[in-house]
Amino acid sequence: MDLSTSGGPGDLDELSEFDDEAVPEDFDPFAFENTLTPADSEMAELFDRVADAAEDDRQTPEVTDEDYEPETRWIVMRLKRHIKVLTSKGSSQESRWRAVQWLFVNGAKDAKGVSFHLSCEALSCRPEVVQLRTMYELWLRDAPLHRSLPLLSDRIPAEIGDMVFHAFPQYRKAEQVAADLWQYPGMPFAEAVEACRSHGQAPQLLDEMIARGVVGVTGTGDAMRCFLIGANPTQLSIAKRRVFTWPTLFT
Repeated sequence: MDLSTSGGPGDLDELSEFDDEAVPEDFDPFAFENTLTPADSEMAELFDRVADAAEDDRQTPEVTDEDYEPETRWIVMRLKRHIKVLTSKGSSQESRWRAVQWLFVNGAKDAKGVSFHLSCEALSCRPEVVQLRTMYELWLRDAPLHRSLPLLSDRIPAEIGDMVFHAFPQYRKAEQVAADLWQYPGMPFAEAVEACRSHGQAPQLLDEMIARGVVGVTGTGDAMRCFLIGANPTQLSIAKRRVFTWPTLFT
């Protein structure tokens, strides 16, 4: 499958649009299995959960870039690089916004002419799963956006909207509030409360979404930010965490 109008697997080192960015090296967008990261452990302590990966006696082989064929590896590396730029607070706002457009606007291409959605098709993964996992990573890293997603960006996945609708039946428009939160990763808490009210929902809906792990929050007071994350694995028991995968939210 031709993913680029210029460049190819031989251009692995030509990521010039990202070369000046300070990005973390520990985020794998394909690590859908719940392997605990240091950030996961810290959040688990916050929720008074035991986050001891050693209790999981399964031996899961590590998957690295080298496990992919050369053509596929090039796609994986570019995808990971874009997500790292977006989720790192050390990236410039301009670079982060380019990554936002690439990840959430269908058809948007990067400097190599590669699009996110076509990359996902080539890797046989669902774009909406990667997008939701990225929302979770933004929350974990406390890396909110400073404005809403672009007008032409992908809307909240239908499966997540349906999940919210059924999870909070006492609130008739809970999925609409969730849709607003999806459009603004890191929405200020006060704006999230207003989003509830604008849809005729009591602000308690937001509290319940947070308690259920559908929404993650960072900061305190006026600095509180809200992220629609779909699920918070760190709130699960060890047994449930072992079998949790992000794609299960879409089934």
